[in-house]
Amino acid sequence: MKKNYKNKKRTKNKYIKKRDAKSIIIACEDSVSAPTYFNSFLKKLKQKGKITQDSLIIPHTGRTHPTGVLDDLVIYRNEEGKGFKEFDYKWIVIDRDKESMQGSGHSKEDFEYALKKAKRLNIKVAYSNPSFELWYLLHFKRVIESIDRHEVIEEVIKELKKLDKDMFRNLAIGNIKTQKNTKKITKRIKRFKKIALKNAQFLKRLHTTYKNRVNPESDNPLTNIDALIELFDKLSR
Repeated sequence: MKKNYKNKKRTKNKYIKKRDAKSIIIACEDSVSAPTYFNSFLKKLKQKGKITQDSLIIPHTGRTHPTGVLDDLVIYRNEEGKGFKEFDYKWIVIDRDKESMQGSGHSKEDFEYALKKAKRLNIKVAYSNPSFELWYLLHFKRVIESIDRHEVIEEVIKELKKLDKDMFRNLAIGNIKTQKNTKKITKRIKRFKKIALKNAQFLKRLHTTYKNRVNPESDNPLTNIDALIELFDKLSR
């Protein structure tokens, strides 16, 4: 009888844990690097039963401008017809990525409208100015001066090669965003997560020294990816 009682108790606790698990839905601007990085966190949270099994980073549709990423999240439905409003946590991950002479990047208007619309829809935004790779770089050092996305990637590659010359021997601008290299980067930098969190928070304080709030569109360098990482940490407890 005692054995059966224990089994019942374990089953009950398991049920409660599953019932209380939160759900997360995320849409990313790029199709490989950011989704691969964030999925490494979601995978562990699912394995531990901390988030629901239908939590996900939605499939990329090819739209890389901020409002397009937001629209992808808004119109998404899973196989059961579940939409973004039914998830506990709703996020988009976007870059400021200013327009360049070569035609890449996106407009100030598109970026700012995405922020406003997301707020109206109760969707959180993880942004980076200039790009997602700034988050990588903050694992290694504090960046203060304005930097463009190409310089960020060059600096990240330099730091990764110093960290592990053999692993990142062939890392270059042309392949840093592949799934294979993103997995390697994620594995090697996770132990520096606390440094990245502190550096991201420092940048927010820096940009608010002479004004009351940060401006994601114009403040460079700046990222709040730390807020999403802290959510993952909170859910893992």
